[in-house]
Amino acid sequence: MPGGCALANELPQVAAKRECWEETGLKVQTERVIWEDSTFDKAKNQVYTRLVYSTQAFVTRPAINLELTEHMAFLWMKPELILTNIRIVSYLKPILTRLV
Repeated sequence: MPGGCALANELPQVAAKRECWEETGLKVQTERVIWEDSTFDKAKNQVYTRLVYSTQAFVTRPAINLELTEHMAFLWMKPELILTNIRIVSYLKPILTRLV
């Protein structure tokens, strides 16, 4: 999943679209927030909020162009297979569980 931080004064939905474009070359429309959580970084004295959006790509057969400094590969999988067939970062498991 593409991800990253919002730029100064950038709205979260705009940041999500930009990060998706920068990392994959896909232009997407955000539909809704499907996950939100926050953590407090004591060392930086800062709160970080993670928003995960359901999106729709603007093309019917997307061509993925990965930014190789951020990702090495991609894989299309049905949601029900993701939880059993690949290792995922811990915060994605509850998100994907809700989508299956």
